[in-house]
Amino acid sequence: LDDKGWVRMQTDLDFTLRGASALGAALAALQTNLRERVLARSGCATLAELFALTDVRAPASAPAAGPTGSMEARVVSAYRALADEPGAWVSLRRLRPFFADVSREHLDEALRGLSRSDGVSIAPESNQKTLTEADHVAALRLGGQENHLLAIGV
Repeated sequence: LDDKGWVRMQTDLDFTLRGASALGAALAALQTNLRERVLARSGCATLAELFALTDVRAPASAPAAGPTGSMEARVVSAYRALADEPGAWVSLRRLRPFFADVSREHLDEALRGLSRSDGVSIAPESNQKTLTEADHVAALRLGGQENHLLAIGV
């Protein structure tokens, strides 16, 4: 889907408008199940995140350990897929699944490189009580502390 399609998928779809009430009811139930069960279990916030565009993931033929510059570009691309707007905070817990094909060390190296760039912030969650075990596992050790959030402006 293009950006317009992903925005459309964020709204509830009315499947009964075209007269197919039984099929419409089935599709509405499927959409509700996706939103209430599948998204909750996956840790994804949106359908767009659940069915993320493949260009934020490495192609199957790409080597797992590419140059840091290309990894940084992938991080920025994944961030844009997850963020509501430029500069919004995105949890590293939500970002890391986009890089299942990359070693943690390579992703952490790319995140550290990005942290030195203008307009990029990596910070700890201010309310530590809200952190889950997955948040702790996904944290990036930087500056002597565990950081959980990424923001990229522009």
